[in-house]
Amino acid sequence: MWTTTIVYTDDSLRWQRRLVRRAVHELVLDATGLKYLCDSNRFQEVGGLLGAVPPGLVFLGSSSFHHLSYHLVKRCASRPLGIVVFDRHDDLLPTLPGHVSCSSWLREVVKLPTVSRVLVIGSGDDPAHQPEAGADDDAATCAARAAERAVRAAAYAGPGAAERAARVATCAAHLGADLMDREGATSLGKVKWARSGRLLEELARFCAPLAAGSSPPRLYVSIDKDVLAEAETDWGSGELCLGRLLELLAWLRQHALVVGADVSGELVPRGPWPTVTELAQIRKNEEVNLALARTLTGSRTVRRRLAVTGHQRPRRPAPTRSDARLGVTVARTN
Repeated sequence: MWTTTIVYTDDSLRWQRRLVRRAVHELVLDATGLKYLCDSNRFQEVGGLLGAVPPGLVFLGSSSFHHLSYHLVKRCASRPLGIVVFDRHDDLLPTLPGHVSCSSWLREVVKLPTVSRVLVIGSGDDPAHQPEAGADDDAATCAARAAERAVRAAAYAGPGAAERAARVATCAAHLGADLMDREGATSLGKVKWARSGRLLEELARFCAPLAAGSSPPRLYVSIDKDVLAEAETDWGSGELCLGRLLELLAWLRQHALVVGADVSGELVPRGPWPTVTELAQIRKNEEVNLALARTLTGSRTVRRRLAVTGHQRPRRPAPTRSDARLGVTVARTN
């Protein structure tokens, strides 16, 4: 049976009390040097801590920590594995050498030898994106379209759009240069983009080559809630409706062996205490999270509770940020 884990990378999930009560495991991470961009040494250090998290559904906080998904995928990749990513962004951009970012983690995932196919759902729903790549496009076409989508998304509205587009264009140029490398091109060729309007058909087509005889395909699911129209995130909102996402997840649970899943895309309060507006947005996100948990775990049962770092969970959210030591001691409590 799947368990539900909350990884505290920021204060966003502490205010979702019903979700916290549902969690079986909790892990508190020091976010120093981890948010947005992380160097390789720190990234591997955090990966060791995430190894203590049991398989199941993991809530990671805001989209700025989506790169932690890499470690959750890697531990499931001892055998051939397919990845389904629901995200408003491709997360395939290059980053600084020796670093992993929330916009580049999927580039690292496709390098894992046992990850055979990746399907991205939702990145083509933003009006800033061009039409999605087809499931049979070659590596060069997929990478070129990913780069172009990144440039268009960066330039789409908002303050600082021109500067952001210029930076992303530079990254896109590096992405194109990667195509000269055979290994890079082969890895990028694993990525497919689902066309809007026929997502169930795209999922079925994606899963078919992953099945091994009578065995269902092994899949890992990563969800960034910025793909949803109903969610409130720090990275915008997409066009996929929650009901449609739940339908797709239910289909995957029925037709594939989903070995793990994670959810990011929380709204982080700007101050030590959420405003009335932020609290309403957090409540909306909590409803989304509870619906995702019910669909993915198939159970509403509140199982045994574990406390992290030897401290009891406070009865109400702490009004200020308090990151625990980098380390985890898990103890059972009543």
